[in-house]
Amino acid sequence: MNYTNYEHTVIKELEKRAGDVLYLKDVAPYFISKSCLQISTYTQTAYIQVGDNMQAALSEYFQMLVFLKKLEENGSCFSIPYTPLEDNLVQFGNSDYCEFQQNTIADGDLLIQLFQYANKKYVIAPNASDQFNLSPKKSKINFIIPSFILLLLFIFIGSIAYQSYLDSNRLKLQQQAVEANLKEQTLKIGLLSDQIQVQKELQNESLRAFQSKIDIINSSLENQNKTLRIINYWNQKQSVQIADLLEVIRYDSLQ
Repeated sequence: MNYTNYEHTVIKELEKRAGDVLYLKDVAPYFISKSCLQISTYTQTAYIQVGDNMQAALSEYFQMLVFLKKLEENGSCFSIPYTPLEDNLVQFGNSDYCEFQQNTIADGDLLIQLFQYANKKYVIAPNASDQFNLSPKKSKINFIIPSFILLLLFIFIGSIAYQSYLDSNRLKLQQQAVEANLKEQTLKIGLLSDQIQVQKELQNESLRAFQSKIDIINSSLENQNKTLRIINYWNQKQSVQIADLLEVIRYDSLQ
């Protein structure tokens, strides 16, 4: 099969770097399997680096896929499966490298080699075997720092949640106190209204009793007045009779 010089260069480099992690510009990393030059691709925003224009990076990414597809169609041992991240491990489809940690690939200090293919930039990470020889101290630090940050984050979120819980309980208690006070005031107003009603009824009853007494007194006075008028009438009549009698007596005495 005839390939261009660029394609030959890529094939040789892929064969030489089998088992390594290849960073294509700032879009997607590739893992090259030692067994059959299998290329696993995955795209995660965590791996997008500050670099060239995103459109140019995507253009180069698709050019690489087209080239690999061409190799695959011509019987070469290439495949391009999508391999997701699971449980903070990078799955490569090759059991020799399933133990790679995510931060092993993402760390910027692992990007040690930069070279060009026909004015296209690629970043090459160290060999997989070299990456397994990382010092335990560094791996432990790489594990402890994110864990500590996560712990602080959980503590912060927990403190916010606990404060929200306390605020909610305080507001609930204040609301219950206001409701109890309102209920007490309503009860007091009801009792006061009942007392006013009872007092009003007592006053009305007293007024009725007093009016009844006044009516009795007025009736008695009216009866007495009537009796006095009768007595006055008879007194006047007797006075006239006495006057007439005196006149008769005086007249008789003169004769």
